[in-house]
Amino acid sequence: MAVEWDRVGQPGFDRIVEALVHRMFDASARVEVVNGRGGDDGIDIKVTHGSRVRIFQLKY
Repeated sequence: MAVEWDRVGQPGFDRIVEALVHRMFDASARVEVVNGRGGDDGIDIKVTHGSRVRIFQLKY
């Protein structure tokens, strides 16, 4: 299945990427979707796995 990125829009893009990140780190880490609306310091998704933290900044 191909995604028609030009039709999905930014909110749809965010949901798709969030779902993919959740799937990548399913049970092995804590995945948080940050909804800072500008006050999130560029953090859109935060993944914590033990002492390691990964930050994802989504760009549509």
